[in-house]
Amino acid sequence: MTHKYSEYSEASFILLDSMAKNSTNITEDAEAVPFPEDLYTQVSKASAEHRMSFIAQILEEVALLFEKDHSSASWDEKTLEDFLGVIHQQAENLRACVGSNHKSKKLQMFFKGLSKRVLERMGHSADAWS
Repeated sequence: MTHKYSEYSEASFILLDSMAKNSTNITEDAEAVPFPEDLYTQVSKASAEHRMSFIAQILEEVALLFEKDHSSASWDEKTLEDFLGVIHQQAENLRACVGSNHKSKKLQMFFKGLSKRVLERMGHSADAWS
């Protein structure tokens, strides 16, 4: 699992970096969305199964953000498709390791706020993603 995680993680960072370098930057102001440190602190003390489920949910939520609307970010479609493929594969592999499909409502609300207060407000521009 460690080897595959490292492989997927490296691939997703390379693809994400490529998308960032190839995007058009438009400067706009966005409302800050505070990082949910309390959720990460809580899950760090949870069982391995719960932590893997939490990570899988993060990956699924990130994929949803990228799948919504990215037209203003001017990313290369193939790179985005590859990135989403890696993210989906990571989430699927983690879900296969855990018995439950536990989802954190607070984490879901964090990503919903991120989508509405930052991405939608800034028209899903490249700057919204940085």
